[in-house]
Amino acid sequence: MTRLKKTTLAVVILLIIVIGGGYLSARAAQKRIEQQLREYVLEHKISGFDLRGPVPPSRIEVYSEVRFPFVVVGSYAVPRDMHASYYRTTYLALPWGTYLLSKDEIHLV
Repeated sequence: MTRLKKTTLAVVILLIIVIGGGYLSARAAQKRIEQQLREYVLEHKISGFDLRGPVPPSRIEVYSEVRFPFVVVGSYAVPRDMHASYYRTTYLALPWGTYLLSKDEIHLV
């Protein structure tokens, strides 16, 4: 095997390990991120209303998904009658901690 082939193989293997580790790290952080968002909703008493009446903070669903290696997006939607306000927070999930990347607020009409 030539030196170029060995180097290429080593880089590909290293890249696969880093990407796999990134997805595992993000997957492990999902529950912690969902818990942080749920605490935020309850602490700030974020509530909404739908056609059946008021929606208390305990009924607002919090979700998270792995988007890329080391990236987790947590979100929740607050109903506003027939519309909703959608809140999305993006985190960098490294093995030693999570870091806030961005916060988005989308008002659907």
